[in-house]
Amino acid sequence: MTDESQKQDYTVRVSARGGVGRNAMWQWEVYAPGNALPVEKGIYRGEEAKAFQLARSAAARLSERRARESR
Repeated sequence: MTDESQKQDYTVRVSARGGVGRNAMWQWEVYAPGNALPVEKGIYRGEEAKAFQLARSAAARLSERRARESR
């Protein structure tokens, strides 16, 4: 979990799903506060840092969407 995901009230989790090196598979999940199930999830093949980047951008999109809906 990163500082950015805490500001957005979303929790980001990335876990390895197999493969080695460039073929490593990473599953990322974004959780809303108080939810046991992920709000959004996906799989990325490649570097772990890019999987985190995808998860953080998904959390940012969800945060923006929630801010627009609350207006």
